[in-house]
Amino acid sequence: MDEATGEIEAEVLTEAGVDDAEVAEELLKQTQAKIEQMSADGAYDKQKVYQAAAAKGVEKITIPPRRDAVLWAENNPEPHPRNANLQRIWDIGRIEWKQESGYHRRSLAETTMFRYKTIFGDHLSAR
Repeated sequence: MDEATGEIEAEVLTEAGVDDAEVAEELLKQTQAKIEQMSADGAYDKQKVYQAAAAKGVEKITIPPRRDAVLWAENNPEPHPRNANLQRIWDIGRIEWKQESGYHRRSLAETTMFRYKTIFGDHLSAR
């Protein structure tokens, strides 16, 4: 969702049992605009999501790692975005990190999807 316009930029219809992280790459592929920040809930805290975001050129990734998360091994001089997020959470705390990182902007997408589901329903039926 583009927070400036409120428009839905990408969508994937899945069955109820599909993991959110499974569709992240497809959602990113559908998006034509440059992505400055990708904010997602902890369900997206997976290597494949970070890889897809990096391939898309996402500038900033704000996905909160699990509370028991550990640093991922890395071979780069630059810290992995997840490791940087996790280290910052350890330094200042989760609540402060969410404010500092702009993670709260994710709620705009959640509100957009709530409105969409209110209009169309939260499931589809075939006839």
